[in-house]
Amino acid sequence: MKDLINIETKSINDVLIQTVNARDLDAFLEIKQDFSRWIKKRILDYGFVKNKDFTRFHKKWKPTTLL
Repeated sequence: MKDLINIETKSINDVLIQTVNARDLDAFLEIKQDFSRWIKKRILDYGFVKNKDFTRFHKKWKPTTLL
């Protein structure tokens, strides 16, 4: 049995908000479509407003050193 999606409480603009990671939601729902296309379509279809209904967070990528 799959665990439910992780819901976290985050402070965004000094307001506590329940959040989910869209990539985690995509995996939980077992979406077969490419993530970037899937999420962009959902944003358009449902009229989500950036910085109101969703916020983009970029993970910092650090190159690994091969020893």
